Amino acid sequence: MRLEYHLPEDGGIKISCTGKFRVQRDWMAFKDYFCSTLEEHPECKQITISFEQPKINLSVLGLLLKYINVDGYEIQLLVLHYSCFRMLEDMLLLEKFNVKYQKV
Repeated sequence: MRLEYHLPEDGGIKISCTGKFRVQRDWMAFKDYFCSTLEEHPECKQITISFEQPKINLSVLGLLLKYINVDGYEIQLLVLHYSCFRMLEDMLLLEKFNVKYQKV
């Protein structure tokens, strides 16, 4: 898995998550990367995360929900696999994460 972020001119943070997601090791890497990125840019409360994987780890979703519900961040997910979109739809999380599907 590879993680990168950039700061677009709109003032938010855009994080790209590409490559294969191996459960335990990559979950910790995502958590560390995500939290340190937010610590570096405390003024940014809008985050867009693009996922290339066909599924999103439930631990990742739990972490993101914590940042929405407790810390007041606006997090949008951009998913590149329809199966991932369907999974989030089945979990009734499309509105919560303002999910967008982008076919590649």
